[in-house]
Amino acid sequence: MGESSDVPWWDDGSLDLGSICIPQEFVENASSEYSFELPRNWPSDVQDFTLGLDFIDPSLVGRSPDPALQNFEAQAMGGDNSVAKSRILRLRCYRRLGPTAAAPGVRRLFVAVQPFPTLPVGQGRDDSRTESSPGGLSTSTPRSTWSEYNDLFDSQAQRPHSLILPIILDVFFDHFGGHFPFLQKRVLNYHVKTGEASSFLLNAISALTARFCPLDGPLAILKDRFKSKWRQGAPFLAKAKDQLASLLSIPASDVVAGLVIMAWVEFGDNNEAGMWMYSGMAIRMAQDLGHHRRLEAVADPAQVFRDFSNTTGDLNLTDEQAALHQHKASLVLFWTAFSLDVYVSLVTGRPTTLQRNEIDAPIPSAEDMNVTQLEWSNSDPMRNRIFPEVVAFMLHFSESLKILNRMTTMSTASLDGDENLPYSSLREFSQVRSNLLARYKSLPRQLTFGADTYKKSLASNQSGLFITLHLFFYTFIILLSRKDPCSTRRVLHDPSDESFQPSWNQDQTDMSTLQGAQLEEQQNLEISRMACQKMSHILTVADVVQKTGYLASPFTNHCFFVAASSILHDESKLGQVGFRDSFMSSTTENDFDLFNDKLREQSEYFRAIGSVLSTLMQRKNLSAGEDDGGQSTGDEDGDNTLGRVVEDPGIVTRYSIR
Repeated sequence: MGESSDVPWWDDGSLDLGSICIPQEFVENASSEYSFELPRNWPSDVQDFTLGLDFIDPSLVGRSPDPALQNFEAQAMGGDNSVAKSRILRLRCYRRLGPTAAAPGVRRLFVAVQPFPTLPVGQGRDDSRTESSPGGLSTSTPRSTWSEYNDLFDSQAQRPHSLILPIILDVFFDHFGGHFPFLQKRVLNYHVKTGEASSFLLNAISALTARFCPLDGPLAILKDRFKSKWRQGAPFLAKAKDQLASLLSIPASDVVAGLVIMAWVEFGDNNEAGMWMYSGMAIRMAQDLGHHRRLEAVADPAQVFRDFSNTTGDLNLTDEQAALHQHKASLVLFWTAFSLDVYVSLVTGRPTTLQRNEIDAPIPSAEDMNVTQLEWSNSDPMRNRIFPEVVAFMLHFSESLKILNRMTTMSTASLDGDENLPYSSLREFSQVRSNLLARYKSLPRQLTFGADTYKKSLASNQSGLFITLHLFFYTFIILLSRKDPCSTRRVLHDPSDESFQPSWNQDQTDMSTLQGAQLEEQQNLEISRMACQKMSHILTVADVVQKTGYLASPFTNHCFFVAASSILHDESKLGQVGFRDSFMSSTTENDFDLFNDKLREQSEYFRAIGSVLSTLMQRKNLSAGEDDGGQSTGDEDGDNTLGRVVEDPGIVTRYSIR
């Protein structure tokens, strides 16, 4: 799927994330906090993007009573049918990206899927090849070709082979252990040993982790087939998707865990829609399981619901310990799903799924984390304290996102009026930032960022979560420093604009308001600059110690994007007023290059970041007064075998172009 022309939400090309304002014609329902209505006047320059349709599922061939469809199926399978050659499946859809997204707006998209051209008689298809489709994307890998990867899987359990799984799990807990603390290595290995581990969960873990695995020995086949790191988990992703269909009606913690990880995988596979869907499914299933509720203490342990996994052997847990462990793991799982929901909300600019007043579950404590990780003694002062702090901050971030979206809508409503935002709203905005600052200042000493604390987080496999905590804090400080963008634009004019000449009889109150707004603008600029410098320092430390922290934390890409966009905006403003300190300009340019480089590094592992990088470079070119060169925000990687196959002949018949 490709993305077509955007309908931007900024009205003057401003590079400030906070200055995005929704055009009035987009606001169909003024009483709605979030408007999802679609504009009536779509632009005409809409591109079609084509995905390769290699074949229809062989099991469906011959079952259709429609001869025309049978001919189409035969042609899609490689037969010769001149009538069916021109059949193309095309669907139209819309995607709304809110104010905090990299490229906000309502987009119109086309999904066009076409069959491969008919091959000469006797010539078979080389299933391992990759071709470019007319839309710029390469042809998909049909399900039949996954047979060459059978050696990667256990034929009985349909999970990664026993020779592969230990490698994958070691890398997973080393790179992602902090992000998914509801999983414990000893427990998962024990469940694998006893046959109690979910194959779906293991395949999801493998799909995410393979991009960081050494591709030798039993994993060498992935290196031979996929040249890009972000594609190396494709066989495991296909297997997990096959298994998921039968599990959606079975609410279970393992399914929720797999869905959370699958959302990460879909983001890495350049499928934003899949990330959105899986994250929503995860938190809704967690609700079905009651993980968002506070469970009252039950005197009789026999009445505590838990699964019946074996607790003897290597784990050697009593029934009470096993029940307590499962309860705390479920609590941590819910808050992990909630954190994912906040990540997705920030990246897409859409509202979070759950509001704070809908959640009764307590924030996990360090003691809860000890139980989840089967660490009955509190020996590490840092290891199990990071996640509870992250959860507390995620609640603040969730409220911030709600206000950021609401403030943008309110600003839009007053664009053509004389009134600025109500003072009560601005006070609420400032209060959120103050609360966030107070929370950050109250962090325990062992959780403040520095070279030593980062090394300790790395030693306990928590570097990704640790660096995410600090990068997200500074990101929201930048976003919250851009308040009341539309009214500020009305008050703060470019001093070089000759039309702006205050009259001598101007009301003194108006001049005071102008001076106050200018002072506040300067303060916000300094706050943003400080936050960018702090983020640059964090990345510099991570580069010196080890890059795993940010490379395995894909959603921090938005932190780099916000910081880099803030630099572009501030430099642009300094240029407008004719003042730019050469040293400061050089420093901020170096910071911009650093954020740009980190996005490029991350995009090697998580392909969706490539479009964010392209958007940032377009903004840089526009800021410099240059043409963006027609850069595409889509995937430019030649190894883009998406593996999407249409297996529904009814859909093909109904929506294909004749």
